Parts: sequence; structure tokens; C-alpha cells
Amino acid sequence: MLNLIELMNEIERRRDELRRESIEASEECKKYRERLDEIEYWEEGEVPDYIGAIPIEDGKVIKRFEVEWEKRDDALEWMDKVLSKVKVGAVDGSQIYPTQNLRYGLVQTGFVINYHDGNTDSQTHVHLITPNDFEAHRVYAYSKELTDAMRFEKECGEVEALLSKDITTFFDGSLVVSHANSLNESIRNIYINSILKLLDSSEKQNGIFCGYIDTPHARDVVSFMSNTMGLSSTRLTDAFLFGLMEWGDRSKVFLCDRDDRRYGLGRDTTRSLSTLDRYGKWKRGVAFFYISLNRHLPSRVEFPVWIHERGLTDTLADVVRAESLIRGDYPDILMRAHREVLIKTREHKLFEDLLRKVMEDGVGAKEFYRAKEFYKRYGV
Repeated sequence: MLNLIELMNEIERRRDELRRESIEASEECKKYRERLDEIEYWEEGEVPDYIGAIPIEDGKVIKRFEVEWEKRDDALEWMDKVLSKVKVGAVDGSQIYPTQNLRYGLVQTGFVINYHDGNTDSQTHVHLITPNDFEAHRVYAYSKELTDAMRFEKECGEVEALLSKDITTFFDGSLVVSHANSLNESIRNIYINSILKLLDSSEKQNGIFCGYIDTPHARDVVSFMSNTMGLSSTRLTDAFLFGLMEWGDRSKVFLCDRDDRRYGLGRDTTRSLSTLDRYGKWKRGVAFFYISLNRHLPSRVEFPVWIHERGLTDTLADVVRAESLIRGDYPDILMRAHREVLIKTREHKLFEDLLRKVMEDGVGAKEFYRAKEFYKRYGV
């Protein structure tokens, strides 16, 4: 149980520090926001590496959403008009991590499609992770890292499958896998190879998709401003920088040029590469904008740069807005996908019992599945 008395004493003791940090962040945010309008279009060839972000769209930094509605029905009519033109899908995944007692993991990925003609479709796919997989990737026998990486790989495969059907697809997460830069080479390569294959497939098939980050913590635009405008380095995030946008407004489009290089890790000199250094022709091929869809901070939308180059940015932004209108603050199609693939807590026990039954008693999985007590016990 949390010691609330001690917690309150600790907060009181450090109150000045906490308030000072809040005030400093507010002042820094104000300074950066005052310079936002100075961000102009840059020719990519003129930009040094690791600058944070590269503005690649003309005009003002904030692109206002000019459509106005008098009532909710007007908004829904606009939404129907936008979505009636496209088939929209979303991909998500969930997992059960291995433990010391049961060194098997499970990944479930899937998709939901709304054809916007009264028809929908959904599927889920399950992938077992065994001790042999951990050994092959040289990680310890109940690694969460491998489970997460294989979930990402399977999710990318699900997106590819939808793109082949001309489905505008939402992917829950970032296309710039910065966290993978600190992982061992085998695990890191799963992330890098998966996202590069997806980006290549998208371009080849003209398949529109985006990575949607509901609560972004990236600092790419802030880094760009610090590097080019002489502003002091700060822990401020891009989301706070664009935090005054109104519903539907978006930022201009930027290329991600993040500097997440890591140093001081022994003889592994490849660690000095940034994540995007490992992206080959896609090093400067991931674009993004921020968009306001709720009363809180804006979300981030990432996508292959060819979408912007072919004049499809506003089309994508409208689909994101329309999907968010259904719920009011979050893309409905992503929420549906999340619900479709979620592995519930009681199903963790089901998974463990099924594996143990097969391994210890020699009972076939299908035989166990058919058993009447299965339904009674788990309520499925």
C-alpha cells in the first residue's frame, strides 16, 4: 500500500523544485511558440543531418481547418461525405509475455475494415513464441523484448495485407522505431526490417497508411527550432508546442530527421547510427504532422513521404478527422481494432492451462478445446 503521508511530505519538501520546473517549461514553451511562424519550407538537399525535422510544406505552420458546422448533424454529414469515398481499416495487436514458470509467449494481431457501404470485416491471427525462438534471437528465455518485436513484425504484415486491398489503414504507433536503437542487433533488425518492408510495400502498391500516435512525446520540431533559431535546448515536446491548435487544425508537414544516436557502448561502433540511418532510402522518407482532435494535446500522424509528394496529405488528414468525429476524440477504426485483438486477463489463464495440458498430459489442443468443461470454466 502506498504510504500517502510520506508521499505528501515528499511532495511538500520538493514543492519549489516542482513549481520551478513547471514555470520554466511554461516560459520555454512561450518562447518557442512565438517563433513558430518563422518555420519555412526547406529544400531537403540543403539540410544537415540530425536536425530533428525538415519542413517540407509551404505556407503557415498551422493549417487551419476551415470547415464550419452549426450543429452536430452538419459534422456527421461532412464525416459521411469524406468516409463514403474510402475503405478504412486499422491494425493492432496484443500479447502474453513469457514468464519464468512458463517460457512461452503469445502474440495476437488483427485488423478491422469498414467499407462504408454497410459492410465490415475483421480477423485475428495468433502466433506462439517458443524457447527455440528466444534461442534463435539470442535473448534470455522469457524476454519481453522479443515478444514486443514479433508483435510489431506481425502488425506490419497485417498492414501490408490491407494495403494490397486498397484499404486506407491506421497503424497504432510510430513508423520511426527509436526504442529499437538500444536493443540487441537481432531484435533491432526485426523492427527495422519490418518497417522497411512495409514502407516499400506501401510505395509499390500506392497504399495509403499512417502511424497514429495519440499521446506523442517526440521533440523533432523542437529540436529543429533549437538547431536553427538559436533557442536554448529544452525538454519541451512538440505536442506542447502545437498545443493551442483548435479542433481539426494540423501543423504543416515535416520530414523526421531525429538524432537518437547512442554513444559510449564499447566496441559496437554501429551504435553511433541513428534509427533513421538504418532506414536506407527511407532515411528521410517518414513524414508527419500534428493534428488537434480533442481538448487535450494534439496527436501525431506519421506516413510515407510519397503520400505528401503526390498531394494526398489533406485527403489523409480528412480521413483522420472524420474517423475521430465518430467518437469525438480518437479514430473509431483504431478503437475497434484494439477491442478486436485485446487478450483479456482471464484468457491469460486459459493460455497457460492449455499449454500445460498439452505439454504435461499429452492432450491435443483441439481435444482440450472441444471439452465441455472448457466452456464452463472460461465462459467463452
